[in-house]
Amino acid sequence: MKRILFIDDDVLLTRMYQNIFEAAGFAFSLAHDGESGLKLFEAESPDLVVLDLFMPKMPGLMVLKRIRESESAAKDVPVVVLSNGYLTRMLDAAREAGASECLVKSETEPEDLVKMALRKLGLADEAKAPVPSFGSGSAAAVKRIPQHTSEDFSTIWKAKRGPVDAKIIGCVAKGDALQTFLEEAPAIVTKLKNLLSAFARASDAGTPLAPLNEMIEAIRPVVGKAAAAGFWRMSDMASAVKALLREVLEDPEEINPSIIRTTGQAIELLSELVAHATPNSTSSKKSPVVLVVDDDAVCRRTVSSALELATLRAVTAGSPNLALTLLEENSFDLVFLDVDMPSKSGLEVCSILRMMPNHRTTPVVFATGLKGTETRIQAIKSGGNDFVAKPFFMAELPVKALTMIYKNQLRNELKK
Repeated sequence: MKRILFIDDDVLLTRMYQNIFEAAGFAFSLAHDGESGLKLFEAESPDLVVLDLFMPKMPGLMVLKRIRESESAAKDVPVVVLSNGYLTRMLDAAREAGASECLVKSETEPEDLVKMALRKLGLADEAKAPVPSFGSGSAAAVKRIPQHTSEDFSTIWKAKRGPVDAKIIGCVAKGDALQTFLEEAPAIVTKLKNLLSAFARASDAGTPLAPLNEMIEAIRPVVGKAAAAGFWRMSDMASAVKALLREVLEDPEEINPSIIRTTGQAIELLSELVAHATPNSTSSKKSPVVLVVDDDAVCRRTVSSALELATLRAVTAGSPNLALTLLEENSFDLVFLDVDMPSKSGLEVCSILRMMPNHRTTPVVFATGLKGTETRIQAIKSGGNDFVAKPFFMAELPVKALTMIYKNQLRNELKK
């Protein structure tokens, strides 16, 4: 029997994957911190390790390095990193340290991880079984499936009497994760709102570190829990906010009213998404497209690079006229627009795009180094939705972008 070692401090996520892998006939070992995970690795010599990068006691990257440097016979086993997509440097470091694969929590379905494990363990043929006719892992299918215990998973598995079908187990497991998340999410959001208020007060007093740490701990489980339940927008938002707060924690002098405001908008959107969360709201994920308009090439690259961290596709324009041509010919989910440009200002571009049928409600965020309330008032009057100040704090941009895009999506859905 092949053994999976799962090292992650997210209790709900690990419980779900324990059900999945045990139902698939694997032995499953679990550790909720890096030190315990390393001890289990040395004691059990697992056939595959799934590893988060941010954990208590010992970070995942250190665990990975210790595994590869160990004298254990299992030191060369496949290690799959399952972590935050915003940790690009750490993910690159994990690959260099010997990670076999790096997956993003908010983008990984349960069946995807099961299939990868089967491939890494040389059981790829067993992952090709036909999908059962009752559903494909969609929220609609999940809604029809009752909650199951670990024993129920095994019964379902044995009754199937066929090769490994990752999708059927992933579908059933998601039902349990979805129900649990719907029960826990309102309390989590309420806590985040209270912590945000404490963070704002502490920032004014020059002592933001304690509430910052509490906010990071409060939002951290949402990434995995929302992803496991299929609520990818909530998972994306939580992941982006967590990345922003971690960056701010490393450099608290960067804290400014814009960052606090952007964080508040994101948490408010999380609250709205939770309020309207139903099993049918776990729709398939699509990658939004953002138009970045700025005559400064460095600013365009900066914004584009930041958006790519949130898996947003950026299209850039270095002039107002090129931007208007792109807007006439294409639909975008968001426009980042510089205010001060030659030939036409960003305010003029915004006024024109609002007359285009396909961009009457497209969110527009002004990026400007200009200060003063007059510029902001003009930005809103021209049809803008929000603004972000130059010079940019990189980690703020994905949060701002996702908040604008997902808020617009939610409003359009509620109108139907």
